[in-house]
Amino acid sequence: MAIEPVSAALTLGSALWDALASNVVEGAAESAKKKWNKHNWGKSEAAYKLRLIDLYSSTKLLGNPKPIQLDRIYTDVLVLDQLTAYRRLQIDEESGSLRESTGLPPKIIRKPLLEIVRDRVRVYVLGKPGAGKSTFLKTLCLLCCKGEIPRTPVFISLKEWHDSGISLENFIRDEFRICGFPNSDLFAEHLLATGTAMLLLDGLDEVPPENDARQKAITALTRLSRQYPTAQMILTCRIAAAEYSFDQFDYFEIADFTQEQQLDFIAKWYTAAESARERFLTQWTHDENEGLRDLARTPLLLALLCLAFDETLSFPKRRVELYQEATNALLRKWDASRGIRRDELYKTLSYIRREQLLGRVAAKTFLKSEVFFPVQRATDIIDEYLDQLPPRDASKTTDAIDILKAVEAQHGLLVERAIGIYSFSHLTLHEYFAARNIVETAHTGVLHAVIQAHFFEDSWREVFLMAASLMDDATPLFDGVRDLFQSRYFNFLPLRRVFERSRTHSGTFFTAVASSSPPSQALTGVPENQVSHLVKCKDLCISLAAQFHFIKCGEFARARVRQASAHIQSLAFAEAKASGAPIKTLRAINDYLQACTVIIESLQVASLANRDAVVESLIFPTNV
Repeated sequence: MAIEPVSAALTLGSALWDALASNVVEGAAESAKKKWNKHNWGKSEAAYKLRLIDLYSSTKLLGNPKPIQLDRIYTDVLVLDQLTAYRRLQIDEESGSLRESTGLPPKIIRKPLLEIVRDRVRVYVLGKPGAGKSTFLKTLCLLCCKGEIPRTPVFISLKEWHDSGISLENFIRDEFRICGFPNSDLFAEHLLATGTAMLLLDGLDEVPPENDARQKAITALTRLSRQYPTAQMILTCRIAAAEYSFDQFDYFEIADFTQEQQLDFIAKWYTAAESARERFLTQWTHDENEGLRDLARTPLLLALLCLAFDETLSFPKRRVELYQEATNALLRKWDASRGIRRDELYKTLSYIRREQLLGRVAAKTFLKSEVFFPVQRATDIIDEYLDQLPPRDASKTTDAIDILKAVEAQHGLLVERAIGIYSFSHLTLHEYFAARNIVETAHTGVLHAVIQAHFFEDSWREVFLMAASLMDDATPLFDGVRDLFQSRYFNFLPLRRVFERSRTHSGTFFTAVASSSPPSQALTGVPENQVSHLVKCKDLCISLAAQFHFIKCGEFARARVRQASAHIQSLAFAEAKASGAPIKTLRAINDYLQACTVIIESLQVASLANRDAVVESLIFPTNV
């Protein structure tokens, strides 16, 4: 759905208010009818709409001092047909994925929220931080102003209402005093009673729970709902802070952005900058940016990525910088930027301690390949962490489950995927916090241990890249990889011969001048089941040689890439035929080359005291 410029709203007829005016005048006391008959309803409606347009047609994003028009970023909101709080799923022990208790994979159906709102009187919208709840309510408000939804919107920040100290009914009446009514109470009463109002109730979670304030808010909302059964009410709340006691409301949960929604958001963001959009999308699809696409399933974080890209028209090579900004936004800035103070169940934990806690949960679960984990697993890790802190840093009276719920409600970094089953909100953030913890505890030997156990696992690739980015000096990481290579590759006889031959031809492993038969001749007599390994070998050589200039190894010229791939293939073929175990040899060579791609990517983002020495010891070993 596209939002047209809202200024057009003021040119629309006021049939809705004209009809309401006659009811108000008829119901007024005889002494007040004369004033009401003279009242300029068109002027009042224009004043009311102008106020709403001024307040809600734009939004501010973190890192951007200028407000952004909603029509530039709004993307249709989709909701899940089943709340995660009601889902009963189990963790598949083999794959680590979720499955329904019936054994069938979960079926998730997404529905457009706008269509649902058009058909229902009571809607409770749940979502993670930054999911777009407030933006959706603002959009509904503007659509009402335009006349596309035939109701009069009343936008109510529940935090502002709570801070005002007045009743909800009086807070609503105050919204119409700007219209200059002789008696705004009478108009608001008719608006609610006739069912022509749409109450947009934003942020129940922003009402603090202390002193029963949130429970009082729930009571007031319930009473208002029953008093005016035809007045439409749209209520929003964060998932973890949600109350499920509104029996008159239909509950819906905002779904993560799909790929199509991401592209729609990006297209709108760059509507007036086509060249920038093309550059964004070109980089966006690169394999190395898969983690960014994972983060961008949340609208707030996608907006942050767009802002970051706008600064240099590129994503930083050290993607960990974007992950740091994303977690900083969710942990510190998002609520602070809007003046929201959350409940302080774990107020004694500083932001650094909270990051450490998340790192502990991430590392311990990732080490066990637990993308999803039971609530008891999470609370056990939290309890273990709290027990190690000094008394002033954590209250011993705070339960781990309370902290888990606070992290979920306040920051959305951990989420309950189903009843009793948690995960990080994004796999990328799980990887990021795991990498942080591994780096911070490297002195305990955990870094060396995870390298030995997991370096060749695809699921750990991003963790090692992030660890290399985070370390002040990544030499210990590469020392651990060298130890692993020494035992796994450098002592493997067929591979040693490849290294030796590459040196005899006055070159290095990837860039030596070809001195043996070209690939087409070398393929002669090679069994068919070896061809795929040989092709992969060539592709990896080309990829590696093409990346040499990124790691400050200028002597490896790109012009010699084809010669390098021909040479390594010839050597691989020769060793394959001589070893007596060709498939084993070729697999070893390919595995080594694949591991080198991770090394080169890590070298591109790592800080090193002696980069040349690391490159020589890992990729061009001279001691074998």
